[in-house]
Amino acid sequence: MGFLQSCFSLLFGDPDPNTSPLSSLAQRRSRAIASLVRANGGTVTAGQLPSPNPSPSPNPSPVALALALALALALALAPTLALA
Repeated sequence: MGFLQSCFSLLFGDPDPNTSPLSSLAQRRSRAIASLVRANGGTVTAGQLPSPNPSPSPNPSPVALALALALALALALAPTLALA
């Protein structure tokens, strides 16, 4: 744990890993897979299971687009700025 994480933990406490959105999403996914396996009598094919990594949304948010553009611009200008 780094210095900043230690300070944050000291001031605000550690987050509860059981209530994080990621863990609840993983739990819901696991429950859905388990119910699918039960409904099919314990046998499923790979095509019936959801993909392990959900595909990104087809319409990214404007903030994500702005951040991607800023990163691309910074990477494109980095060699010219280093020479100046």
